[in-house]
Amino acid sequence: MREWAATDEALYRKGEPIYPSQLAYIYGILGENDRAFLWFQKSYEEHTADMPFLQVDPTYDDLRSDPRFSDLERRVGLPK
Repeated sequence: MREWAATDEALYRKGEPIYPSQLAYIYGILGENDRAFLWFQKSYEEHTADMPFLQVDPTYDDLRSDPRFSDLERRVGLPK
């Protein structure tokens, strides 16, 4: 998993089309929530196409209990 994250981070830095939220997912699985939310912030700032699906995408189930997830949903403009 860490190799996957490192590879995706390197690709992202080179400008390859990597969704930052994919890295948030990986770091969420690894239990590195602080890093996950750093990548969610990048995704939010870039207005990536997957942000409207935060509430329904099971990919993020491990991160939903973190209060920062609710804040992210609010900032994206998702209904409660």
